[in-house]
Amino acid sequence: MIELGPGTGALTRALLARGVPLHRLALVEADPQLADALGLGNGATRLFLGADPATRGDVDPRRLAAPGVPVTIVHGDRDETVPIEVGRSYADAHRATKLVAVEGAGHYPPIDPQTPAFAIVLDELGALSRAGP
Repeated sequence: MIELGPGTGALTRALLARGVPLHRLALVEADPQLADALGLGNGATRLFLGADPATRGDVDPRRLAAPGVPVTIVHGDRDETVPIEVGRSYADAHRATKLVAVEGAGHYPPIDPQTPAFAIVLDELGALSRAGP
């Protein structure tokens, strides 16, 4: 499983508490160049990398080899904090990636256990766990 985005610490803790092994989690920015170009997080990508993301292909998941495990991105189609285009960019680069667009959801519903969007995340986690390593 790949958990996308640096702002999802609460989700990470919840997943670990539910027994998801740490080795199944990875924290990445799906498209650091696009995130930087859009100014997401007030330039957080550039600050985190300490450089222009275009110069850091070594940490750009789109430019690295596809992971050897199934990848699913669950993203709200009305997310204004991190537009779905960021997740779509990664999925376009790695065609085996499953992109699940949650209709009508913004940025936080997929990580809020009180929302229908979170149930979609749990369903996708279940599918990934049945898929094996």
